[in-house]
Amino acid sequence: MRYDLHHEEGFRLIPYGFTTPAFLATQALTEAMLEVTFTDSKAFPLEGGVFDFELNIKHHQANGKYTSDSSGKIMHRVTFKRCEGGSLADNFTHLSENGRETWSTRYEPKQYWARNVLPEQLADKPHVYNLGLICNRWLINWSRS
Repeated sequence: MRYDLHHEEGFRLIPYGFTTPAFLATQALTEAMLEVTFTDSKAFPLEGGVFDFELNIKHHQANGKYTSDSSGKIMHRVTFKRCEGGSLADNFTHLSENGRETWSTRYEPKQYWARNVLPEQLADKPHVYNLGLICNRWLINWSRS
């Protein structure tokens, strides 16, 4: 089993080391895509694989068990409510075709993890990942390149 909670599409990411914790595996403002792939020992798709997903946001609708389809996949759009306040990340600069943009961001650090639902002795130990839930972002400086 492999899985990924993808960053929100079209979103400028806060660089590594500009937040606490330093690495945010996923960053999102309103949504992220959960993608899971189950395969057998010969890398063929595995239908009926059960995946248990947990996001440490109380009563979040994405928490729970999912089952893979005939292609061995689970695709689920995870949506988030806007957060208020949050921690201030270090400002970062993005170079675009229009110029140099400096951004300031407030975010809430959250965690997520998942496990393959197998008998205990065969199950992988879940790894905890960090999610940066973006509360607010604003442009603080812009200049032409």
